[in-house]
Amino acid sequence: MINIAHRGLSAKAPENTLFSFDCAIEQGMFHLEFDVQLTSDDIPVVIHDETVDRTTDSNGLVSSFSSNEIAGLNALNNFKNMDSIDPDLLCIPRLQDVLLRYLGQAHYYIELKSSESHLASIVAETLKECDALQYSSLAPQSAPGLTIISFSLEQVMRSQMLLPEVRHGWLRYEFNEIDIDLVVKNNLHGIYPYMQFIQKDLVQYAIKQGIGVGVWGIEKESEYRSLLGMGVHGATVNWLP
Repeated sequence: MINIAHRGLSAKAPENTLFSFDCAIEQGMFHLEFDVQLTSDDIPVVIHDETVDRTTDSNGLVSSFSSNEIAGLNALNNFKNMDSIDPDLLCIPRLQDVLLRYLGQAHYYIELKSSESHLASIVAETLKECDALQYSSLAPQSAPGLTIISFSLEQVMRSQMLLPEVRHGWLRYEFNEIDIDLVVKNNLHGIYPYMQFIQKDLVQYAIKQGIGVGVWGIEKESEYRSLLGMGVHGATVNWLP
């Protein structure tokens, strides 16, 4: 089972920052999951929430900031004792910054977070510009590698039309045969349900359909251990298990 660093090593460092991803790499976690949204000038940046309120010292919608404005915010997310860390590693990074920094090292799990209809095309163009598509044909367990995911099936399908060579997956809260069948019908490669809905028989059903299963929302070591032996291909975790 692959350990996927959830927004980097976010139990030890401010989430979705270069420092958090650096920490994950240093711990041997070469599968990095992160979220992408658009600024007011349509630059893709790496941040989870719709607003900057929780993770920075400012407030407002991500989409209301220009890329230059959002780059000027610290993204400490209440972490302390970070004075010795380069401030440039503790900002909200551009997608381009993340792609280029770990190119050839990491498997990127890029979550299309915001709802703009042109988000997928901008991300696709950024991947091309950074030469990240060269790793799209590699196996799911490979690092480097590339997987695009979203809770929005619409966003996933937009991206798949633009980048048919890339692995795509659907993030879900629940986990059932209907959703697995939808993944198969839409020629997606994986389904990513919430930990609390995982059942071994459904994992096996997905595998028989040729669909990979990744799990998110793991908070405890006991939850992580319960996945072992189920056939789950990956788990997003905030720490190194």
